[in-house]
Amino acid sequence: MSLAVVRVYISWLTAYMIIFIYGPDTFRSREKLKEVIEEFKKKRDPQGYNVVRLEGKGLTFERFRSEARTAGFLSPRRMVVVENLLQEGNSSVVERIKSFLEEENFRARDANVVVFWEGDMNARRNTCSVHKRSERGKKEEPRAQIADISLFDFLASREYVFSFPLLEPREVSAWIRERVRASGSSCERAVAEALAAVVGSDLWRADREIGKLAALRRGAAITKEDLMVLVETEESPSQFALTDAAGERNVVHALPLYYSLVLSGIEPLAIHSMLVRLFHTIALVKSYMEETQGERSADIGKVLGIHPYVAQKTIPFTRQYSWEDLQKIYRSLLAVDMRIKTESGDATLPLELFIADLRRRKKIT
Repeated sequence: MSLAVVRVYISWLTAYMIIFIYGPDTFRSREKLKEVIEEFKKKRDPQGYNVVRLEGKGLTFERFRSEARTAGFLSPRRMVVVENLLQEGNSSVVERIKSFLEEENFRARDANVVVFWEGDMNARRNTCSVHKRSERGKKEEPRAQIADISLFDFLASREYVFSFPLLEPREVSAWIRERVRASGSSCERAVAEALAAVVGSDLWRADREIGKLAALRRGAAITKEDLMVLVETEESPSQFALTDAAGERNVVHALPLYYSLVLSGIEPLAIHSMLVRLFHTIALVKSYMEETQGERSADIGKVLGIHPYVAQKTIPFTRQYSWEDLQKIYRSLLAVDMRIKTESGDATLPLELFIADLRRRKKIT
């Protein structure tokens, strides 16, 4: 074997491209891992001979080094996927792997590919919150500080890093709509928000529910009625959370809570009664405060016959509504009651429109 061939062969053994995929949103990170593997096979390994997967738990340094240094079979590259090394690997092994990687040459061309995948590292014991920039130009995000933080920092400083934090409620709703479209169906934003209110940030469950709903509709639009038939709520959402959000005019939170209550089996008329009691209490407390110029919740509760805690929570709501607002709200609630009781069709829509309309009223300061 010539010296030039030997040098090329050695470069294959000692040159690596590192990819780091991590974050608590394991659904999206798993999809990214699958995408990375499929792209490697498509470009470098169509026969599927050169992808090996290792578990961090029980992994030895010798096994990792051997797999990482092995040349590809009928391919210039090999891919080694290591899962949960930071979470489950032996600390001494993790440190040796870090030292090994630091000593090797990192070149994108003609290099073996080493992929590190980690799930929710905040779930590991003895963690605390620090901050790490996820991507250039984007806001800082919290990450776990773990015993093997030096390897985390090393991997996070590589060129190919993909971080997957949990999505916010609005992002989950948008993700659901896109996923529904990808399934060959469609849904209105309100339907996506209702499903998001039930599944929270659990995209694994969201994907399962979308699969059931898409199979039911067979290309047609998914409706709220479909959610009520097929989607089961794991626990009943707090009715007090809805009244708190409505009292604060926080429509962004109130609407998903309303959808979730409906999906949990609570009738629209029962929710209507909750809102009537809410605004009746706001009117009582507002009237008392204006007459007495006092805000002691214990006194308000005793005089008005309501629990001091309820009175205390209601005081901030009174600043959100003028008497003109409350009069309009009473008329609107009466109209909603009539529509629910007399009109056919979607019984959830009148209250949905009422809650959405709260944000258009002027805040009282």
